Amino acid sequence: MSATALLFLFLTAKYAEWFRNGTLEKYTEMHQVLRLTRPGEPIMDLKGETIFRPRAFYYIFEYITRAEIRSGIIADTVPESVVAANCHVAQADGDFFPPRAKTFLRENFVDVGRLRASGQFIRQNGSFSIAVPGEYMIIDAKGETSGTLDGTPYGAARVLAAGAHRFDRAVAGERVAVFWAPAFRRGFSPYHLQDRDF
Repeated sequence: MSATALLFLFLTAKYAEWFRNGTLEKYTEMHQVLRLTRPGEPIMDLKGETIFRPRAFYYIFEYITRAEIRSGIIADTVPESVVAANCHVAQADGDFFPPRAKTFLRENFVDVGRLRASGQFIRQNGSFSIAVPGEYMIIDAKGETSGTLDGTPYGAARVLAAGAHRFDRAVAGERVAVFWAPAFRRGFSPYHLQDRDF
């Protein structure tokens, strides 16, 4: 009897991966979701795992949906859905996002850790584009920077429409980004990634 109990105890521990805490990854992601977004602000995630916020795209990216997107039964309209929902936050890059969605999110959102926020690193020639209209700031690794945005001096966050824009740096060669202003005010930056280790 005691040998059987010991065997089951061993098998339980092995099955439970020696009782390793496997929740830290999800905990850090949820912590970031709750700090980066406010109630009612949409997020682009894979399967609704960021349970506290509405999703920008109806379908969840599980096996059947991914197969139907590959076969053309379901259209990959993630870019249009993200813009229509005025969604400024997305889950970090993952294999389950379909190719068109993945490309759109990589080009129009910047990494902040476990999540991404809308924005881009501005090219050396000063050009950048906005996919999701909203309030944006121009920042460097230290915070807000200076220069000329769309022909007028930049001094504070601005509402930017979708489309092409230009920022001429006050300091030549400086690496700058256009970044969703609420994310910056909430303590996030693409220069200082958070919660990457878990």
